[in-house]
Amino acid sequence: AVKNCGDAYDLDALRPLERLARVAFGGGYSTPITPADLSPLGELKALTELSISYAKLSSAGCEWLSAVTGLETLTLTRAEGLTSMDWINALPKLGSLDLSGSRVGEWPVGPPLEHLTKLEIGNAPSNAFFERLSALESLEVEEVTSLRSVAALRTLKHLRIKETLPSSDLGALGALEALETLVIDVPDAACDLSPLAGHTGLVSLEITGASWP
Repeated sequence: AVKNCGDAYDLDALRPLERLARVAFGGGYSTPITPADLSPLGELKALTELSISYAKLSSAGCEWLSAVTGLETLTLTRAEGLTSMDWINALPKLGSLDLSGSRVGEWPVGPPLEHLTKLEIGNAPSNAFFERLSALESLEVEEVTSLRSVAALRTLKHLRIKETLPSSDLGALGALEALETLVIDVPDAACDLSPLAGHTGLVSLEITGASWP
């Protein structure tokens, strides 16, 4: 593993490391890094886990990700400038994707992402992208306009939504028959939990910001 590299490191030095499987680096909340060139990472064919935090990235500057076809875990937290994610279509083994704190401008279309089981995101993707998540088991999202947009995720076991939602939206959860863990924030108003009555498989429930009728 290589940690705490970025602006001050020449990533070209990593090219000969054919067995390198994990790389992690990043900046801080007040001092995001601006890597000059990340393309050498695209030559690490053994790379299965990559984590970059608090970085100023461009979508064009992330095209090298398409070459890391063995990538299984990818973390791009608090990334700035991530306008699109076309590279995800070239990562057939990607099982875990963490984009928490990052905003994506455009979500790509394509075939089902059959290996992606865990997703953490800032802003919710389009409905068309949700429909591609045929095997998703865990979803954590900071901002979503309606729970109805996740109703198609029939394999979902863990759901956490950090943005406040109207309690009336809970009815949309009826379609999520595999749901086991739910963490959600609703406004400080009467919260009707009756839509959850059919979820006999639910083992963990956390609802904050609500008062009970």
